[in-house]
Amino acid sequence: MLIKKSAAIQLVQILYYLCHDIKLNLKKNTFMKKTVFFIFAMALAIGANAQWIIQSTNFPDEATGIRNISIASDDVVWISSYDGSGSNAHLRTISKTTNGGDNWTASRVDVIPSNCDIAMIHGIDANNAWIAANPTGANGAGQGVYRTSDGGTTWARQETAEFTASGAFANVVWMDAQGNGFCQGDPTGGYFELYTTTNFGENWTRVPQANIPAHLVSIKNSEGKYVEGVVSSKPPHFMSQAEREQPLSIDHLTIDVGASSREEVINEFKIEVGAPVVPAVKFSYNEQNKVMRGKGFDNRLGCAAILKTMEAIKNENLKVNVVGAFAVQEEVGLRGATVSSRTVKPDLAIVFEGTPADDSFANKYQAQSVLGKGPQIRHRDGSYISNHRFLKLAKEIATKNSIPFQNAVRAAGGTNAGQIHLSNEGVPVLVMAVPSRYIHTHYSYASSVDFENTVKLATEIIKSLNDDIVTSLIDLTPNS
Repeated sequence: MLIKKSAAIQLVQILYYLCHDIKLNLKKNTFMKKTVFFIFAMALAIGANAQWIIQSTNFPDEATGIRNISIASDDVVWISSYDGSGSNAHLRTISKTTNGGDNWTASRVDVIPSNCDIAMIHGIDANNAWIAANPTGANGAGQGVYRTSDGGTTWARQETAEFTASGAFANVVWMDAQGNGFCQGDPTGGYFELYTTTNFGENWTRVPQANIPAHLVSIKNSEGKYVEGVVSSKPPHFMSQAEREQPLSIDHLTIDVGASSREEVINEFKIEVGAPVVPAVKFSYNEQNKVMRGKGFDNRLGCAAILKTMEAIKNENLKVNVVGAFAVQEEVGLRGATVSSRTVKPDLAIVFEGTPADDSFANKYQAQSVLGKGPQIRHRDGSYISNHRFLKLAKEIATKNSIPFQNAVRAAGGTNAGQIHLSNEGVPVLVMAVPSRYIHTHYSYASSVDFENTVKLATEIIKSLNDDIVTSLIDLTPNS
């Protein structure tokens, strides 16, 4: 949603970054819980007996933020960094404590190429940890999974987690104490690059793509009618052993509509080259737990949130003008957001999203996108850093109106905010998202309660706005 003041004003987006120090609770019996909640700025009540002190991460660079945290035990914690100065430098620095936070030792992982960032770090004890490193730009050489077995003194790339194909982008790595682990990256060859290991990464095996074939899809033909088809591939019964072991790439997939020839497809089914294809998925709703299942929640939920918010404010006496804009082609270059932001020229913007939920694999201390816990308010991601004043206003209004919300700091990914906040002379943007499991697949789960609270929070924020508040959000006065 794009918001304009009643009078035109000049503005510049204010960016901010996380501080160089972190605060940790040193009591071993509460270290895990309170450390993570502080790092991610979770808005939770902390008992009166909680004690916090400032400790330095010892990161060598100024304006260094904490990208993620891995808790191996009460005493051992690994953290990775990102550049918060705005220059997008690839710091490749980590820090570790082995005594519950009394001391932190920082180091730079120079074996990772200078064009890469540390997307995630995961440690299982004081000696063994893994890093997922991904690139900036088209040159992805050297990205992938790195391991240390000597406490971070040396690191080596684990070559069998390949991440060498065009478009490869390593995101996640995880390991248990028995050597069972997985790592995951963006799709290559038509599906997500996912590997598993049973020996601490000495050998990684790519998971075959078995869930695309046999999915039902709808094809829009030249007459505007939808023809159902099934995604198909060569049956494993007819594959050689070498073929079975190869990842199934998208160029080996076909869509079978039950025809017997090319001529029948063209002349009888009226399907032409370039015909749109969409997953054939039926929406369902579980009344018992208020959970929806369907396709395209990223970003059908965002579109629905715009409609419901506009409906909620239609009879309000607002002090600002509100424009609801559906922006297409986000995934291929934020193209719709580019056009809409140039057309409307907003002073403020709220971006609604269906955001990836992490509650099905992250532990409860690290999860930032959990079904049923309210809309996610995003502080930063790979496309933008939020306006801290806008964040503060949103959280204050949520608290005042007893609306639950979740804070999130994303190392990668992005939204239309990436384009909107840079448009015109700069626009403060608030990203509010409905947690959705398994986005970018045929089926997603999301909570209707989270959706309703997203709309409720957006409505209350818009109702609170006036010229003075908008001006305060874009004030350039230092320390304001």
